[in-house]
Amino acid sequence: MNREPRDNVIHVAFGAARGRARTSAGDVPAVVPEPVAPPVAPPVAQSASTPAMPPIARTPDDPLADLYEAAEVAKFFGLTTKTLRAFGAKGLAPPSVVRGRNRYYTFRDLVALRTLKGLVDQGVPRRTLVRALEGLRKTLPRTVRPLETLRVVADGSSVVVVDERGTFEPSTGQALLDFSVDRLRADVVRVMRRSADAEQRKAAYEHYLDGCRLDEDPDTMERAAESYRIALTLDPSIASAYTNLGNLRFRQGRADEAVVLYRAALDVDDEQPEAHYNLGFIALERDQAARARLHLERAVELDGAFADAHFNLANALEALGEGATARAHYALYLELEPDGPFADDARARR
Repeated sequence: MNREPRDNVIHVAFGAARGRARTSAGDVPAVVPEPVAPPVAPPVAQSASTPAMPPIARTPDDPLADLYEAAEVAKFFGLTTKTLRAFGAKGLAPPSVVRGRNRYYTFRDLVALRTLKGLVDQGVPRRTLVRALEGLRKTLPRTVRPLETLRVVADGSSVVVVDERGTFEPSTGQALLDFSVDRLRADVVRVMRRSADAEQRKAAYEHYLDGCRLDEDPDTMERAAESYRIALTLDPSIASAYTNLGNLRFRQGRADEAVVLYRAALDVDDEQPEAHYNLGFIALERDQAARARLHLERAVELDGAFADAHFNLANALEALGEGATARAHYALYLELEPDGPFADDARARR
């Protein structure tokens, strides 16, 4: 069974420079466009070799100027990041801010998402959703102020923003949706604030970036590991630091430690495809095809564009005697990377 080189590590970026990079021993990682998350070959890591901006700003009580990552927005609304990506792909309340290779949600986007979720929960058809959200974009003030006087009201076909100067009665009857923007703001403040204060998070992020810069060179691996450990002490919510530290240990031949760290990453963010991929890759190396399959299937479920995960999932399925399903994943790999490093192997086994 052909597998990817053992030292081919995928780096996963946290925050501003989030993205994918495949590295071989001694190579400088090249950041690959991310669909939201990041993964690819054997052990995956998150790399931020050229950060685009400082940590996402957080004000103590006003979310209007903040930017929000997909993972925290998904948790806030009780959705999955896969669902958020699906909404965005259909033009329904996508994140509106682009920083480098990443997209972030503004509070204005959260208002649109709150509206979308309310209408979806009511079973409103997609065509009507699109029309309703277009109406919201036209009526929602650019500044979303004054919050205390704004409400969003919808009847499933039209959406308006109401303030103290006027009211709205849906022409088709009882409103399906009616919420106070100020209430949403209060909930965001209450739920989406991390325990670490702004300065502590900033320091954690800087240590994380130091680790990303240092872990490319075998001579500075331990310095990188120390940077990741400090980052996690300051802010244990940086799941990608666990993943990258796990990759360092994997490259040092300490696979058992790597497994513990990848699992720690999933404890923080159970929808990180890279950690699932890495656990699957290690299981495949250990001839644990059934276990590898579980993690690799989860990786491609979370990120359907994760080409290397499709390739290694096909390997696992072949080992389990499921040739037809394996061939389908080889085909998916070729669709994603027709000239990829495993393309010839995938064509021969498709």
